[in-house]
Amino acid sequence: TPFDFRGWAPLGGAVIDHSFPLAGEGLREACAFRNAESGVGVRISTTLPSVHIYTGDGLPAPRASAAFEAQFVPDGVHSAVFPAPVLRPGEVWEHRTVLRFQQG
Repeated sequence: TPFDFRGWAPLGGAVIDHSFPLAGEGLREACAFRNAESGVGVRISTTLPSVHIYTGDGLPAPRASAAFEAQFVPDGVHSAVFPAPVLRPGEVWEHRTVLRFQQG
């Protein structure tokens, strides 16, 4: 499947505009990616329940990047399985996303 990212896999011409729910709670690694040519990479950890990957489909060519966004699951407000992104008066949210850049 083109969405099997359990190991290193090139995005290449993949068309991705999807959220991937994360297992566990608290600050945990959500995803990691690197440029195969330069070796520059980043590991993203977050307390949020999903990471959304977008490869820029619909943008003018050439595309040489992708967006990795820590967020709530889209339409999570209608889900009994995922946390609802609803902040009630008087409530406080605190979430954390950490980007660890690396070379090589």
